[in-house]
Amino acid sequence: MLKAYFDESERNEGLLCVAGYAFAPHQASKFAKEFESVFGKYGGFHMKELVHRKKAYKGISEAERTELIREAVRIVCDRFSYGVAVTVDIREYLTFAPRFIRGFGQAYPFLCHLGMFAMADLAKKNGDFRPISYFFESGHAYASEAASIVNQLGSIPESQALLSYRTSSFVPKSGAVPLQAADLLAWVGFGAQTASRQGRLLSQLGNLESLEGAASFASKANNVTAAISAGYDIYKCVTTP
Repeated sequence: MLKAYFDESERNEGLLCVAGYAFAPHQASKFAKEFESVFGKYGGFHMKELVHRKKAYKGISEAERTELIREAVRIVCDRFSYGVAVTVDIREYLTFAPRFIRGFGQAYPFLCHLGMFAMADLAKKNGDFRPISYFFESGHAYASEAASIVNQLGSIPESQALLSYRTSSFVPKSGAVPLQAADLLAWVGFGAQTASRQGRLLSQLGNLESLEGAASFASKANNVTAAISAGYDIYKCVTTP
């Protein structure tokens, strides 16, 4: 079995990213223990707050920030099996998506189910057909809509097979430490696509490239129509008799 943990990150420019890592169960447990030993005193890992040295990270030096990020990357790279990230421009999505279809109404639920298919596809391409339990953070505004489509997909034999589906859950980040790894990858996903201060920080932290290189970026922000098309093809596959 694999356990796949997904988190989202949104930017003021209107970009939304849902990213996730899959772990073997024993690796997920080791990851949680190691991550907590480093970030427990900060109340957990929050990439945006760490980068900007806000809240629990207020007062740390740039050198300390860099070392904490590098330690996060090291722990993730030691433990994860697969990583995926899917990203769209929300405004473009709302313009072009077939929003009348259940699961396509908002960008977040759409990216959740697209991320699930991307994860299962990546595992299968690596010869890994283990069933996958999917976990998402419960705090998003559209979590209930996402849970509805995810649960529906889990009830259809065709999509169960495509997803290597075992179970799915929406849980608080405090109750599932590996969700914090997904938060890191979602941030890296934006760094791969923007030329902002974030991108410059990425270039200074070369080992973040190992996270980006190990992830399958299933849809790029500048190709939203292709992402929607891929999602619609999946929808037709699992709903057409």
